[in-house]
Amino acid sequence: MRRRAWRLRRRFFAPRLTGAPAWYWYRFARCAPTALLPDGYAGSATPALSKLAKQGVVFENAYANSNWTAAAVASMLTGKRPFSHGLLSYMDSLSPDIPVIQSVLSENGYETAAFLAGLPAEAPYGLSRGFGHIHTLFEEELHAMSRLVPAAVEWEKSLSPEKDFFMFLHADDAHSPYRCSPGTYVKNGKFPEANSEFATYYNGFPGFDLHKLDLEKWKQALSYRGNTAFLSNLSNAYDRCVSRLDKDLAALLRKCNEITDSFHCFTGRIV
Repeated sequence: MRRRAWRLRRRFFAPRLTGAPAWYWYRFARCAPTALLPDGYAGSATPALSKLAKQGVVFENAYANSNWTAAAVASMLTGKRPFSHGLLSYMDSLSPDIPVIQSVLSENGYETAAFLAGLPAEAPYGLSRGFGHIHTLFEEELHAMSRLVPAAVEWEKSLSPEKDFFMFLHADDAHSPYRCSPGTYVKNGKFPEANSEFATYYNGFPGFDLHKLDLEKWKQALSYRGNTAFLSNLSNAYDRCVSRLDKDLAALLRKCNEITDSFHCFTGRIV
Protein backbone atom coordinates (compact mmCIF):
# COMPACT_ATOMS: atom_id res chain seq x y z
CA MET A 1 0.00 0.00 0.00
CA ARG A 2 2.01 2.94 -1.26
CA ARG A 3 1.32 6.22 0.39
CA ARG A 4 2.41 9.75 -0.46
CA ALA A 5 3.59 11.69 2.55
CA TRP A 6 5.20 15.01 3.05
CA ARG A 7 5.86 17.44 5.82
CA LEU A 8 6.32 21.17 5.99
CA ARG A 9 7.70 23.31 8.79
CA ARG A 10 6.60 26.88 8.27
CA ARG A 11 8.34 29.67 10.17
CA PHE A 12 7.45 33.29 9.57
CA PHE A 13 8.90 36.45 11.09
CA ALA A 14 7.27 36.29 14.52
CA PRO A 15 7.84 33.06 16.51
CA ARG A 16 5.13 31.50 18.63
CA LEU A 17 5.46 32.61 22.24
CA THR A 18 6.12 29.09 23.49
CA GLY A 19 8.63 28.24 20.78
CA ALA A 20 6.81 24.99 19.91
CA PRO A 21 5.15 24.65 16.48
CA ALA A 22 1.46 24.17 15.88
CA TRP A 23 1.05 20.72 14.31
CA TYR A 24 -1.44 19.92 11.55
CA TRP A 25 -1.74 16.30 10.40
CA TYR A 26 -3.97 15.62 7.39
CA ARG A 27 -4.91 12.17 6.16
CA PHE A 28 -6.90 11.78 2.95
CA ALA A 29 -8.12 8.22 2.47
CA ARG A 30 -7.88 6.67 -1.00
CA CYS A 31 -5.70 9.38 -2.53
CA ALA A 32 -3.33 7.64 -4.92
CA PRO A 33 0.16 9.14 -5.41
CA THR A 34 -0.54 9.24 -9.17
CA ALA A 35 -3.56 11.48 -8.52
CA LEU A 36 -1.62 14.06 -6.53
CA LEU A 37 0.54 16.82 -7.90
CA PRO A 38 3.40 17.35 -8.47
CA ASP A 39 3.38 13.82 -9.91
CA GLY A 40 -0.35 13.62 -10.61
CA TYR A 41 -2.30 14.44 -13.73
CA ALA A 42 -4.54 17.34 -14.69
CA GLY A 43 -7.79 15.46 -14.06
CA SER A 44 -7.30 15.59 -10.31
CA ALA A 45 -5.39 18.87 -10.07
CA THR A 46 -4.17 19.49 -6.53
CA PRO A 47 -2.44 22.91 -6.48
CA ALA A 48 -2.68 23.31 -2.69
CA LEU A 49 -0.95 19.99 -2.07
CA SER A 50 1.57 20.77 -4.80
CA LYS A 51 2.49 24.03 -3.11
CA LEU A 52 2.76 22.28 0.25
CA ALA A 53 5.06 19.65 -1.29
CA LYS A 54 7.33 22.20 -2.95
CA GLN A 55 7.83 24.02 0.35
CA GLY A 56 8.41 20.87 2.37
CA VAL A 57 9.91 17.39 2.24
CA VAL A 58 8.27 14.67 0.11
CA PHE A 59 8.67 10.98 0.98
CA GLU A 60 8.28 9.07 -2.27
CA ASN A 61 8.17 5.62 -0.71
CA ALA A 62 6.03 5.86 2.41
CA TYR A 63 4.07 2.67 3.03
CA ALA A 64 0.91 2.09 5.02
CA ASN A 65 1.12 -0.62 7.66
CA SER A 66 -2.28 -1.99 6.66
CA ASN A 67 -4.75 -1.89 3.78
CA TRP A 68 -7.54 -1.26 6.32
CA THR A 69 -8.14 2.32 7.44
CA ALA A 70 -8.53 1.71 11.18
CA ALA A 71 -5.36 -0.37 11.46
CA ALA A 72 -3.37 2.11 9.35
CA VAL A 73 -4.52 5.11 11.41
CA ALA A 74 -3.77 3.23 14.63
CA SER A 75 -0.22 2.62 13.41
CA MET A 76 0.16 6.32 12.63
CA LEU A 77 -1.04 7.41 16.06
CA THR A 78 0.85 4.77 18.06
CA GLY A 79 4.01 4.22 15.99
CA LYS A 80 3.34 0.48 16.16
CA ARG A 81 2.59 -2.16 13.55
CA PRO A 82 -0.91 -3.70 13.54
CA PHE A 83 0.11 -6.91 15.28
CA SER A 84 1.61 -4.79 18.06
CA HIS A 85 -1.28 -2.37 18.59
CA GLY A 86 -3.90 -5.11 18.10
CA LEU A 87 -6.45 -3.28 15.94
CA LEU A 88 -6.69 -5.89 13.20
CA SER A 89 -10.39 -6.27 12.42
CA TYR A 90 -13.85 -4.79 12.87
CA MET A 91 -14.12 -6.69 16.15
CA ASP A 92 -11.02 -5.10 17.69
CA SER A 93 -10.38 -1.88 19.56
CA LEU A 94 -7.17 -0.02 20.31
CA SER A 95 -6.03 -0.96 23.79
CA PRO A 96 -6.11 1.91 26.32
CA ASP A 97 -2.72 0.71 27.56
CA ILE A 98 -1.00 1.67 24.29
CA PRO A 99 0.23 5.30 24.23
CA VAL A 100 -1.03 7.51 21.40
CA ILE A 101 0.71 10.63 20.15
CA GLN A 102 -2.21 12.92 21.01
CA SER A 103 -2.00 11.89 24.67
CA VAL A 104 1.76 12.42 24.75
CA LEU A 105 1.36 15.90 23.29
CA SER A 106 -1.47 16.70 25.68
CA GLU A 107 0.71 15.73 28.62
CA ASN A 108 3.30 18.19 27.33
CA GLY A 109 0.99 21.17 27.18
CA TYR A 110 -0.60 20.84 23.76
CA GLU A 111 -4.30 21.32 23.07
CA THR A 112 -5.38 18.45 20.83
CA ALA A 113 -8.29 17.98 18.45
CA ALA A 114 -9.45 15.40 15.92
CA PHE A 115 -11.73 16.11 12.97
CA LEU A 116 -12.70 12.74 11.60
CA ALA A 117 -14.83 11.45 8.74
CA GLY A 118 -15.63 7.82 8.02
CA LEU A 119 -14.34 4.82 9.89
CA PRO A 120 -11.88 6.55 12.30
CA ALA A 121 -14.86 8.51 13.64
CA GLU A 122 -16.45 5.37 15.03
CA ALA A 123 -15.90 5.31 18.79
CA PRO A 124 -15.54 1.52 19.31
CA TYR A 125 -12.17 1.49 17.53
CA GLY A 126 -10.67 3.84 20.09
CA LEU A 127 -8.82 6.02 17.58
CA SER A 128 -10.14 9.27 19.06
CA ARG A 129 -8.88 8.43 22.55
CA GLY A 130 -6.71 11.14 24.03
CA PHE A 131 -7.97 14.04 21.94
CA GLY A 132 -9.26 16.96 23.98
CA HIS A 133 -11.74 17.94 21.28
CA ILE A 134 -13.43 15.57 18.81
CA HIS A 135 -15.61 16.42 15.81
CA THR A 136 -16.93 13.49 13.79
CA LEU A 137 -18.83 12.78 10.58
CA PHE A 138 -19.88 9.38 9.34
CA GLU A 139 -19.97 7.71 5.95
CA GLU A 140 -23.43 8.92 5.01
CA GLU A 141 -22.21 12.51 5.20
CA LEU A 142 -21.39 14.04 1.80
CA HIS A 143 -18.45 16.38 1.14
CA ALA A 144 -16.98 15.59 4.56
CA MET A 145 -13.86 17.71 4.17
CA SER A 146 -15.85 20.87 3.42
CA ARG A 147 -17.72 20.30 6.69
CA LEU A 148 -14.64 19.47 8.73
CA VAL A 149 -12.71 22.60 7.74
CA PRO A 150 -15.10 25.17 9.30
CA ALA A 151 -15.21 23.12 12.51
CA ALA A 152 -11.40 22.96 12.58
CA VAL A 153 -11.04 26.70 11.98
CA GLU A 154 -13.59 27.49 14.68
CA TRP A 155 -11.76 25.30 17.19
CA GLU A 156 -8.39 26.84 16.33
CA LYS A 157 -9.75 30.36 16.76
CA SER A 158 -11.08 29.45 20.21
CA LEU A 159 -7.51 28.92 21.45
CA SER A 160 -5.38 31.65 22.93
CA PRO A 161 -2.63 32.83 20.50
CA GLU A 162 0.20 31.46 22.62
CA LYS A 163 -1.33 27.98 23.02
CA ASP A 164 0.42 25.04 21.37
CA PHE A 165 -1.93 22.69 19.55
CA PHE A 166 -2.12 19.49 17.52
CA MET A 167 -4.85 18.99 14.95
CA PHE A 168 -5.52 15.64 13.24
CA LEU A 169 -7.87 15.74 10.26
CA HIS A 170 -9.07 12.62 8.44
CA ALA A 171 -11.24 12.95 5.33
CA ASP A 172 -12.59 10.20 3.08
CA ASP A 173 -14.15 12.23 0.25
CA ALA A 174 -12.10 10.27 -2.30
CA HIS A 175 -13.63 7.00 -1.09
CA SER A 176 -16.40 5.36 -3.10
CA PRO A 177 -19.19 6.10 -3.98
CA TYR A 178 -17.59 9.40 -5.11
CA ARG A 179 -20.49 11.75 -4.49
CA CYS A 180 -18.30 14.83 -4.48
CA SER A 181 -19.92 17.11 -7.02
CA PRO A 182 -22.99 17.50 -9.23
CA GLY A 183 -22.82 15.81 -12.60
CA THR A 184 -20.88 12.74 -11.47
CA TYR A 185 -21.60 9.39 -13.09
CA VAL A 186 -24.00 8.41 -10.31
CA LYS A 187 -26.36 11.25 -11.28
CA ASN A 188 -26.96 10.41 -14.93
CA GLY A 189 -28.70 7.08 -14.27
CA LYS A 190 -26.66 5.19 -16.84
CA PHE A 191 -24.47 3.36 -14.35
CA PRO A 192 -24.89 1.94 -10.84
CA GLU A 193 -23.53 3.83 -7.87
CA ALA A 194 -20.21 2.43 -6.65
CA ASN A 195 -21.43 2.03 -3.08
CA SER A 196 -20.10 -0.55 -0.64
CA GLU A 197 -22.46 -3.30 -1.80
CA PHE A 198 -21.58 -2.81 -5.46
CA ALA A 199 -17.87 -2.65 -4.62
CA THR A 200 -17.89 -5.98 -2.80
CA TYR A 201 -19.51 -7.73 -5.76
CA TYR A 202 -17.37 -5.89 -8.31
CA ASN A 203 -14.18 -6.84 -6.48
CA GLY A 204 -15.27 -10.46 -6.35
CA PHE A 205 -15.60 -10.64 -2.57
CA PRO A 206 -19.32 -10.39 -1.66
CA GLY A 207 -18.89 -11.26 2.00
CA PHE A 208 -18.99 -14.27 4.30
CA ASP A 209 -22.76 -14.74 4.62
CA LEU A 210 -23.74 -16.96 1.67
CA HIS A 211 -27.43 -16.65 2.59
CA LYS A 212 -27.30 -12.96 1.65
CA LEU A 213 -25.41 -13.55 -1.58
CA ASP A 214 -27.29 -12.22 -4.60
CA LEU A 215 -25.94 -14.00 -7.68
CA GLU A 216 -27.71 -11.62 -10.06
CA LYS A 217 -26.13 -8.57 -8.41
CA TRP A 218 -22.74 -10.29 -8.49
CA LYS A 219 -23.09 -11.10 -12.18
CA GLN A 220 -24.23 -7.59 -13.00
CA ALA A 221 -21.40 -5.96 -11.05
CA LEU A 222 -18.78 -8.12 -12.74
CA SER A 223 -20.17 -7.16 -16.16
CA TYR A 224 -18.95 -3.60 -15.60
CA ARG A 225 -15.33 -4.65 -15.30
CA GLY A 226 -14.88 -4.39 -19.05
CA ASN A 227 -17.20 -1.43 -19.57
CA THR A 228 -14.89 1.38 -20.67
CA ALA A 229 -17.60 4.05 -20.39
CA PHE A 230 -18.33 3.03 -16.80
CA LEU A 231 -14.65 2.98 -15.87
CA SER A 232 -14.07 6.37 -17.48
CA ASN A 233 -16.97 7.94 -15.59
CA LEU A 234 -15.79 6.29 -12.39
CA SER A 235 -12.30 7.70 -12.89
CA ASN A 236 -13.66 11.18 -13.60
CA ALA A 237 -15.81 11.11 -10.48
CA TYR A 238 -12.78 10.08 -8.41
CA ASP A 239 -10.71 12.92 -9.90
CA ARG A 240 -13.36 15.45 -8.93
CA CYS A 241 -13.33 14.14 -5.38
CA VAL A 242 -9.55 14.50 -5.10
CA SER A 243 -9.73 18.03 -6.53
CA ARG A 244 -12.48 18.95 -4.10
CA LEU A 245 -10.36 17.73 -1.19
CA ASP A 246 -7.54 19.95 -2.38
CA LYS A 247 -9.81 23.01 -2.60
CA ASP A 248 -11.05 22.43 0.94
CA LEU A 249 -7.48 21.96 2.14
CA ALA A 250 -6.53 25.27 0.49
CA ALA A 251 -9.27 26.97 2.52
CA LEU A 252 -7.80 25.56 5.72
CA LEU A 253 -4.24 26.44 4.76
CA ARG A 254 -5.25 30.06 4.16
CA LYS A 255 -6.37 30.17 7.77
CA CYS A 256 -3.14 28.48 8.85
CA ASN A 257 -1.12 31.34 7.37
CA GLU A 258 -2.09 33.31 10.44
CA ILE A 259 -0.05 30.88 12.57
CA THR A 260 3.52 32.11 12.77
CA ASP A 261 5.15 28.74 13.36
CA SER A 262 3.53 25.51 12.20
CA PHE A 263 4.34 21.96 11.14
CA HIS A 264 2.20 20.29 8.45
CA CYS A 265 2.15 16.58 7.69
CA PHE A 266 0.08 15.01 4.92
CA THR A 267 -0.52 11.33 4.17
CA GLY A 268 -2.77 9.77 1.57
CA ARG A 269 -3.29 6.02 1.21
CA ILE A 270 -4.36 3.90 -1.72
CA VAL A 271 -4.69 0.12 -1.74
